[in-house]
Amino acid sequence: MVLLEEPAALWGVLALLIVLCAFCYLRKFSSNLRSTPLLLNGCHPLYGSYLKQKKKYLAGYLLVAAGDWFQGPYLYALYVSDSLSSFSITCLYLLGYTSALVVGTAVGSLGDRVGRKRNSMLAAIFYIFSCVLICRGEFPLLVTGRLCGGIASSLFHSSFEAWVTSAHARAMLPPEWLAITFGDASFGNGIVAIVVGIASSVLTDRWGVRAPFLAAAACNFAALAAIWVLWASPQTTTTPISSATDITPTSPHILPRAISPALHPPPPPPPPEPAPPAADGISGALALFRAEPSIAALGLALALFEGTMYTFVYFWTPALAPNHEPLPFGLIFAAFMAAVMLGGATFSLVAASQRMPVERFAVLVYLVGTVSLLFGLFCGSSTYSVFLLFCLFEAVCGAYHATAGTLRSKVIPDRVRATVLNLFRVPLNAMVMGTMGLTFVLSTRALLLLSACLLAAGTAILQGALSCRTRLENATKNGTSSLVPPEPV
Repeated sequence: MVLLEEPAALWGVLALLIVLCAFCYLRKFSSNLRSTPLLLNGCHPLYGSYLKQKKKYLAGYLLVAAGDWFQGPYLYALYVSDSLSSFSITCLYLLGYTSALVVGTAVGSLGDRVGRKRNSMLAAIFYIFSCVLICRGEFPLLVTGRLCGGIASSLFHSSFEAWVTSAHARAMLPPEWLAITFGDASFGNGIVAIVVGIASSVLTDRWGVRAPFLAAAACNFAALAAIWVLWASPQTTTTPISSATDITPTSPHILPRAISPALHPPPPPPPPEPAPPAADGISGALALFRAEPSIAALGLALALFEGTMYTFVYFWTPALAPNHEPLPFGLIFAAFMAAVMLGGATFSLVAASQRMPVERFAVLVYLVGTVSLLFGLFCGSSTYSVFLLFCLFEAVCGAYHATAGTLRSKVIPDRVRATVLNLFRVPLNAMVMGTMGLTFVLSTRALLLLSACLLAAGTAILQGALSCRTRLENATKNGTSSLVPPEPV
């Protein structure tokens, strides 16, 4: 039987994952070459604008993500080095999630009014304050640092996506290319995590556990400068929205497969959707949920998946080392991040080939994630098998981030996009707070079963939300939508 303690076995898995990543990434370009011949050779009239915008977005996003990776793994160790009790550490973690739940939601919703660029810069500023205050070591400053960290996390997971989605639509770029952007962001996030993991280990060995937090502050300062210089000025929407992006292509040249109108005539314009309520902010987002419950159901399904990811953080170590065996956790973490890269590259390949709708791919992602956790529950006696299944789950997580961003870009109206994204995180933060309490009373196997059940429930809700959305679109297309009042006789 292969033992997880053997580095050779872990190196083999890591090498295989890297080879698969390279295969998917190269395959994506060949798929682009076959399906969209004007995309790769630079002849598409909007390709240059798309490439510049993607580079600008990734510059800011990956720098903030690097800061998050620097501080996240060492937060608990820093609290322990400050001689805090387990109860105090738990309270600080709960405070961060509560801050994201309450204050972060309120501040994040302002992005639809003051601009997503400003909110993204605000995320970097709050992260800087959080890192600096946490490094001081005094308990009141630790509390303030966690408050800032919770707000920054909420802004980071909403304003960045809202900005790139809105900028992509307003630049009249094909919506298919946005999916590739999200896939590349997930792939790049995996690379950043591996590099940061190595760098943070070196910094900690040389300067102590506070060094990664200073590096995180430096990354966020660089991100603040990059966003300020590179990103376009914030745009706010003041007119009613008739679709998720407010943009209807008017030229056949913006379609990725269009070579000429004679060879590929443009498709008919999309059917009109029921206009959401005129209110904006949180009240407008709640009114949107009442008008289209499928959007609220989609948010709940996404929250269940992300809640499962947070729960996974608590139980993967004891699941792989039930007897507290010394394991090469650095290699294990590198393999997990390579699996995340593989998931992002797989999504980019699917998006570039255009052979599977993102809705169908999303359900497949949920199903594979559920199966991987369930099989991990029944393979507890073989830690190496559990490790391979956990790598599969991490690959699913890498595909999920890009899939979720694409789904949200298709269904959330631009006028309330940042607000809705923050409201989507409300059940997630509540779920994470509840899971933290359950870790004290549930065993590792029970947490694994709970995660599988949450993901299975998310699969069912996602399928229902997407089916409802499809029926609504078909009914609107046929002029039979129940949301549209009948013509007077």
